[in-house]
Amino acid sequence: GGGGGGGELTRTNSTEGCWIATLLPIPYIWAIYYNTPVSPDRLRGNGIAFLLCCIPCPFQEHRTRIPGTNRFPHEGDGDNVLTYDNPCLNCGVTNDQKSGLLTCRICIGCGGGGQGEIGGGGGGAPQDQQMER
Repeated sequence: GGGGGGGELTRTNSTEGCWIATLLPIPYIWAIYYNTPVSPDRLRGNGIAFLLCCIPCPFQEHRTRIPGTNRFPHEGDGDNVLTYDNPCLNCGVTNDQKSGLLTCRICIGCGGGGQGEIGGGGGGAPQDQQMER
């Protein structure tokens, strides 16, 4: 649920942690990154992408949820959309439907754990309540 709208929305806190993502069917780009929730509908990813499996490119990106879905497009590239329907493994497609995108969590973040959604009144440390712009 949630990927196409109408289902349960994934809390951004439940996506905090280290992930691997790749294109399908040919993984000529893959990335390892750490997701940090910025707000209930926005994520920040910091990591390294590997082009052709060998050229490292460090990155920081922001993704904002498409309302009513668990799809988070890259703020600089609307075709680059990650889906977070599941806290461990997700498969989706780019907005242009040309490639699949696979995400797999490799470790859970410290301090997230789905408790106290940022900006959602659930508590958390004061520094966590600040929203990045």
